[in-house]
Amino acid sequence: MKNKMTINVIFILLCFMKIFGSTETEISNALMDLEKSNLIAYKPVNEGNSFEQGNLINIQSQTGFAIIGDGFFKVKSIDTQKEYYTRSGFLEILENNDIMVSPKLLLFSHDELLDSPVSSISISKDGIATIEYISGEVKQYKIQLYIPTQDSEITIIENYYEFSDVEEISSSKFYEGFLEKSSVNKLDCLIQLQDLFYLYNKETKIEENDFLYLMSLLEELFYLYLNEKNTDFNISFMEQKIKNINTSYETLILNNINVLFSEIRNKN
Repeated sequence: MKNKMTINVIFILLCFMKIFGSTETEISNALMDLEKSNLIAYKPVNEGNSFEQGNLINIQSQTGFAIIGDGFFKVKSIDTQKEYYTRSGFLEILENNDIMVSPKLLLFSHDELLDSPVSSISISKDGIATIEYISGEVKQYKIQLYIPTQDSEITIIENYYEFSDVEEISSSKFYEGFLEKSSVNKLDCLIQLQDLFYLYNKETKIEENDFLYLMSLLEELFYLYLNEKNTDFNISFMEQKIKNINTSYETLILNNINVLFSEIRNKN
């Protein structure tokens, strides 16, 4: 009888630890999504490896494109040549003819192109990159789209991903002169985060002052996000961010929440 009671107690403790750990993980994921929500084409991974379409913004330039529909295109690390997948089509042509979509990632390496300097690049709706060279030559290159398979392991890095297994697709379209915003709905994510902190408080009994400070920080974010649609934005190639006047303050608040959450976890 005593052994049976011991086993029951252990089982209850294990269930509590699982729920407790799950809430912490969900909070960490929600905070990560908010931190990355200004990144070009960032997509949180949902159940079943599905990805939502983000809204498009017009950048009035040929040096960028967005994808309408599913799919990621393949890029390479400029340092390691390792392959990754992204939807960020913010293009920059370097002096050595590398065509990049971020300071770290190559869409086309100069080794794949002609020796003549690139003068311009345009992307058709079918994903054909037409590159014009100063020499007058014109070459076309196909940008293939991929999706992760159901069994693929997914690693989120910034606004690019590592997939262990992919398959080609051809139904999506490319739109030149646009970029895709993150598909994170900030207000929805913030409400979810507030609910998770209330649940976490029930599970762990956060110190009152810490909990009140947490709620005040979330309230600050709430007012920022309510007014975000009315602010002008700029785009940073180096940071891969679509930024507005509130972005720096938003980052500061999220950093404070992360530090406070880390302290609360250590206390518990």
